[in-house]
Amino acid sequence: MLGAMGHLIDILDPDPYCICRFSRFIRKVYLSPRLSDAPREFESFLLSHVRDHAYDVVLPVHEHAFMLSAISDEIRKHCAVAVAPFEAFERLQSKVRFFELAGTLHVPHPPTQVVTSPASFPLGKPMPYYVKTAFGTAGDGTWRVSSDAERTKVLEALHVRQSAGNLGPFLVQDIVPGKLEVAQSVFQNGKLVAIHGYRQQIEGVGGSASGRISVHRPEIVSTLRHLGKSLNWHGALMLDYMLNDSTGEFWFIDPNPRLGETMNAVLAGVNLPQALVCVSQEETVKWTDTKDGIRSHILLSALLAVAIKNPSRRAVLREIMLAVCRVGQYADSREEVASIGNDFLSVLPTAAVAIRLLARPGAAQSIAARAIRNYSLSEHAANAIEAIRRSRHLTESEPALVNQ
Repeated sequence: MLGAMGHLIDILDPDPYCICRFSRFIRKVYLSPRLSDAPREFESFLLSHVRDHAYDVVLPVHEHAFMLSAISDEIRKHCAVAVAPFEAFERLQSKVRFFELAGTLHVPHPPTQVVTSPASFPLGKPMPYYVKTAFGTAGDGTWRVSSDAERTKVLEALHVRQSAGNLGPFLVQDIVPGKLEVAQSVFQNGKLVAIHGYRQQIEGVGGSASGRISVHRPEIVSTLRHLGKSLNWHGALMLDYMLNDSTGEFWFIDPNPRLGETMNAVLAGVNLPQALVCVSQEETVKWTDTKDGIRSHILLSALLAVAIKNPSRRAVLREIMLAVCRVGQYADSREEVASIGNDFLSVLPTAAVAIRLLARPGAAQSIAARAIRNYSLSEHAANAIEAIRRSRHLTESEPALVNQ
């Protein structure tokens, strides 16, 4: 959307075949270190890149926002960036710290227990429930436990992460009734300046939404205002919540201090990316309300989710036909990524994934895992970013000692 508005856009990504490469609106893709594997190398690469190139804005759209918050003072020497203060960011980046904060601010959330290690796991807790690591993206680090066998597998996965040094305190969370919805927002120094909501219509990878319908929830807007003001939030903020249609109750289940996919918002009249650009440049954002009932989808994500659940050619082909014929869940829905009329190159990633899944449906899990790994934030990377922030803070605040 930003490219269509005339912005010149460069992308940093570790994958030479990332989805953004296949768009006529992208000027250039620069291969960067992978944040989850090499956070210090990514930091050096990013800072060197903004020093050597003339940019107006650095726009964080995924988990990289945590790193940008840690080094925002250095970035702002060269260009604008809109990220919350690091101390506030830490409280939302970690699921564990978010739910501690939610309790303090009386933000509705499911009953949640913080567990310090696999050895302290509440084995007697009634099922079903969710287990969530402090850091995770697109379902990575989140498990639903409905049986003793599933609990055993989850404990094994937690022990593996602990042995790799990639596990801190984690959550055991009750399951609440309702439908998954998402609130996407942009704040300017604690003030909510743009917001969009949508309900999941088609499930994507890891329980995310690959099909959406826009919604407007005044009670969610009010809660977000309260949360953002309390943290003096600045920049993008996305929160997942469950809404019980029969009672109107809602519970926030996951924090995501980033922007996420925004085409449904644009189609519904709220241009979140442009709002974030304006906030980055300290400009005024004109408030617009979301139009209810706008449907959109990302077929690529839906195909991967279908093939992961049912690795068969028939299941993949059926999903393709539903989307092409615009029936079922795809009725009156617009494609968000693959735009034949406006950006022909953008069709190529979806077509390539569809062909690969028709040839080998079992490849879905590895395709999804590779994509998630490129933008996710591991516990190891989060700890490294916090160490980077501490070292920079000490360097900037401590007086220099000079021998005379």
